[in-house]
Amino acid sequence: MSDKPPAWASAPEVHPGATAQMKLAALCVQSVLLGVFVALVLAMFYLFTRRSTAGPSTGKIPKAERLLLSALVILLVMNTGHWICTVVRAFEAFVFWLDGQHPAAYYGWMTGTIRVAQAAFHSGTVVAADMMVITRLYVIWDYRRSVAVAPGVLSLVALLVSAIGTTYAYGAYNADSPSTLVSLQHWRIAHSVLTIWYGMLVP
Repeated sequence: MSDKPPAWASAPEVHPGATAQMKLAALCVQSVLLGVFVALVLAMFYLFTRRSTAGPSTGKIPKAERLLLSALVILLVMNTGHWICTVVRAFEAFVFWLDGQHPAAYYGWMTGTIRVAQAAFHSGTVVAADMMVITRLYVIWDYRRSVAVAPGVLSLVALLVSAIGTTYAYGAYNADSPSTLVSLQHWRIAHSVLTIWYGMLVP
């Protein structure tokens, strides 16, 4: 995969200017939401640690709560990685790429190492969140494996396959090869449908 943009990407008329404006607005919203998420994670750590030390136990955090905190750390890493990639792409679009003259064309160019990493972090966030849901579902339903495995784990496997396929499709995308764009769109649709369906299936 090459980070060199295709020749058509330098044409300002290829993509509307609103695309870059929406990406910039999305970065602002994502930054605020990430700050809220970080504050919630820190609050969870504080509350769990305080409760464990105040209780009559040995001062250790229970296993179930340790798993929850570990999952929150994984989500924090994934979300932060995605946000960093978004910030890097914003600097490339508005400052470095073609001297920042055509940010909309840059965002229309869907390849590059940073874009692949961004897709990987996004997919990792979805998969990690669904794994948390399955774990909580398993506990709520009194550790009944049938509830967690079918349909929870089976749906998660399908989601994981679509996440890997989407990330690979971003890496294999070539603006000069229409078939790679078709493949990318198919993987993105599959990943989106499975994400929505999984959210409806495991409330």
